[in-house]
Amino acid sequence: SSELFVEIIKGMEMDVYGTEYATFDDLKRYCYLAASVVGLVCLKIFGANDPKSTHYAINLGYALQLTNIIRDVGEDYKMGRVYIPDEDLEKYNITKEDLISSADSRAFLDLMELQADRAEHYFKEAEANICAGDYASLKAARCMGRIYHLILEKIRKGRFKVFEKRYRIGKVRKIIALLGY
Repeated sequence: SSELFVEIIKGMEMDVYGTEYATFDDLKRYCYLAASVVGLVCLKIFGANDPKSTHYAINLGYALQLTNIIRDVGEDYKMGRVYIPDEDLEKYNITKEDLISSADSRAFLDLMELQADRAEHYFKEAEANICAGDYASLKAARCMGRIYHLILEKIRKGRFKVFEKRYRIGKVRKIIALLGY
């Protein structure tokens, strides 16, 4: 319905007007508006009607957006954007200004592991809410989730070199992931 489109616009406004997030709850609100709401709209488009699918879409949205944030830390930083919550930076004694210079430190790796653990949590929550009745309807979302989960795994295995490169999944791995779903 139209309220969902209003929510999507609110998420876009958050991107335009600032990317300062004091707490994870603040960031989670942004993730909801930027990604989860898109998933909720897609449920209607694809005819997924089970109430569990709402939880699936919301959690997958969190997982996808958190993965984007992790993958894009370097690119966002160059544009003056830091999506990592202030409370997380403070926990690991990293300032926004020192984010890039701390990229090889144990503190940075721990900070990024925290972000990745959160994304992983929401991938699992989404998976737990896939229901048989909407399984076929959610094929596109399940494929997207699988590809993004592979990206998250690749970033982790690569030890979060997010300032040095942009992590991608090759075409062959994408095709294999899509065939499995």
